[in-house]
Amino acid sequence: MKIGFIGTGKITSSVVTGISKSSIKYKKIIISSRNKIVSRNLKNSFKKISIEKNNQKIVDECDWVFLSVTPIVGKKNYKRFKI
Repeated sequence: MKIGFIGTGKITSSVVTGISKSSIKYKKIIISSRNKIVSRNLKNSFKKISIEKNNQKIVDECDWVFLSVTPIVGKKNYKRFKI
């Protein structure tokens, strides 16, 4: 199972850390590069994490996708994704 996260703030950091430290079976976690510091720290902390610049690619490649963006950002960008 591939898990994707669009948006990389405090919530994504906490959830990804929790999943990575748990017994949940997953193949890969792909996170967006929106917050470069958070995404780089997560990638350096856990080996099954990769960073993707293209959010559509996250949607296309992952079995589960979590939108972790503020309502303003989500409202502005939600129409762009093809599901």
